[in-house]
Amino acid sequence: MKYIISLLVLIFMTGCSAVDMEQYSSNSPKLDLFDYFIGETKGYGIVQDRKGTLTRQFTVDITGIIQADGSLNLYEKFDWSDGEKSTRTWKISKKTNICTQVQLKMLLALQMVSPMAMC
Repeated sequence: MKYIISLLVLIFMTGCSAVDMEQYSSNSPKLDLFDYFIGETKGYGIVQDRKGTLTRQFTVDITGIIQADGSLNLYEKFDWSDGEKSTRTWKISKKTNICTQVQLKMLLALQMVSPMAMC
């Protein structure tokens, strides 16, 4: 179950969606990314094209470490079914307005992608 939730959280964090999250505010249990991702997590996933055809599969090993400043760093190592290997590093910090700021640095084939923030 932890693997499925991990994958869903990653999809949510990288997706561009206009879903109003307030509609879920009374749901329980509450998901606390800091508690959930501390330590080691393993995930599995697939990539499909627009027609739903499977194009690739992956496994990901995630290590979550709380930093001295209170932020959570996630270090992801992906192994893709086509032999590609890639990494991603996330820095997640809690803000006073309970919004979570996510900075993403993707290291894919030695290319850096600029950090982004979501709130």
